[in-house]
Amino acid sequence: MPVYRDIPIHVKTETLLRSEGNTGHPMIVAEAARAADKAVRLSEPAIVYRYFSARTVGRHVDLDGASLNIGPMVHLLENAVEAAVGLVTLGPALESAVNNLQDKNGSLEGYLLNCAAFAALDNTALYLKTRIEARAAEKGWGVGPALSPGTLPGWPAQGQSRLCSLLDLEQVGVTLTGSSLLIPRYSLAFLVGLGPGYSKSHVDSTCNYCSLKKHCPYRFPEKED
Repeated sequence: MPVYRDIPIHVKTETLLRSEGNTGHPMIVAEAARAADKAVRLSEPAIVYRYFSARTVGRHVDLDGASLNIGPMVHLLENAVEAAVGLVTLGPALESAVNNLQDKNGSLEGYLLNCAAFAALDNTALYLKTRIEARAAEKGWGVGPALSPGTLPGWPAQGQSRLCSLLDLEQVGVTLTGSSLLIPRYSLAFLVGLGPGYSKSHVDSTCNYCSLKKHCPYRFPEKED
């Protein structure tokens, strides 16, 4: 099961300023720059992933015999003949730093570091998505969006247990709680379909299906085909 650890991470100050309403106040800009730098320094990125053959059956997708109940959005996998299941994490150090700062009455520093952590996590996920895209391109295929339990309508967070059972989380120091939360907190598991029926060459998110898509500070720019 492939594992990546030496992953370059970049967090742009501009990304964090967007979460603050694109303010140009010197104090905010300086705090955002410090948060971006700290998130990069404290991140211990790691990725574990696997590929499976895939086919949809009703509201389920079958991955080499393992059935996942995706729900009504399973049509996003109808073109998949293969699927990548991956998990990315930033390790415990960054989470600890954010927790310590947020305990200080919700300080701006803690808020911005939390935003920077999500940006770093998105950057780490992009590293894996790029490799999934390359595999699809080698086969002359396209790719679907990245699907995660708890964020995709109809696929509740409880589905994370079944999805993560397909990976060896111990390889990257991640555990799953009884309530289906990933520990460390800055971790993300997702599923991407690959196949000749997909028209896109880049892995998108499912933000377009979310009612908060226009106002979410954690939505980061996607690639364009």
